[in-house]
Amino acid sequence: MKKILISIVILIALFSVFLFLNSRDNSNTNLNTTNEKINDLDKLKQYFEEYSTVQIFLKSDSTINQDDELINRLKNLKYLKDVEYLSRIDSYNKLKNRVGNEIGNIDQYAVPNKIKASCYYLDDINSLDEKGYFDKIKNEIKAIDTDNIIENITTAGIIEIYNSEGMEAVEDYIEKCNSIIEDVNYEKEIDNITLKMYYPRNWKYEELPQNTENDFYKYALKMYKEDIDRYAILYYYHQMFGVCGTGRTSKQIDLDNGYKATIGYYNGNNIWQDISFFEMNKYFAIQNYGLNKEEAEEFINIIKTISITENN
Repeated sequence: MKKILISIVILIALFSVFLFLNSRDNSNTNLNTTNEKINDLDKLKQYFEEYSTVQIFLKSDSTINQDDELINRLKNLKYLKDVEYLSRIDSYNKLKNRVGNEIGNIDQYAVPNKIKASCYYLDDINSLDEKGYFDKIKNEIKAIDTDNIIENITTAGIIEIYNSEGMEAVEDYIEKCNSIIEDVNYEKEIDNITLKMYYPRNWKYEELPQNTENDFYKYALKMYKEDIDRYAILYYYHQMFGVCGTGRTSKQIDLDNGYKATIGYYNGNNIWQDISFFEMNKYFAIQNYGLNKEEAEEFINIIKTISITENN
């Protein structure tokens, strides 16, 4: 009898140890799951703010003043960032740059004026209610449309993908988004000049401060693709741009706005050295500081979108 009791005690002790170890494993598993969930939520918030889009399509009879007033109100909404106006011509050109000849017979006047923005995620991300969040943003947008010029509002995000398919599907979606290079609209006011152009998202730019020791320009925009040490700079010079004719050859290209630009080469090099815009403005020019052949050719396509307008 004594042996039986001892055996029962040992079995109970072993079972208790098993339960303890199992509960500890479950606790660790739950803790790991919780930590993964927290990491997922941090990523989702970051991804949402980077890849969410709100597109506001405007009625064809809206006026420029009405469009401008709506844009200013949208810029004051706490949920929106990177608010950008795209005229029907801008939208058409962006579409054309993306699909090329596949644009076919689409009439540029059939493409609506629109406003595009991305979003901050300001509410509790744990709710993961993307539709509800977008509905809230839409209601705020509609509330400031006092002129009733909005035709439609579309939204796109990544949280619903997470809810239905998980983080791996979100990562796949992000990879696909990054493979579609959408042009970015760059616009700058300098004195009475408006500078506009489009550049792909895989190119980067940096506005350079004026050089106090060698103050030869009013404005400079550095642009590069992969290596910050291989770049081109768009200058707005104090004096009219001039070149040295020794060893120089040049050719003209047509810009998207109908003007021509001049591309300069030196000493038989097949990589351009400068691009000037005498038909638009004699004080603007681009200098090449080390772009390789592929980058230099790609950069010419970017420059075709440039517009330099004097505001009277």
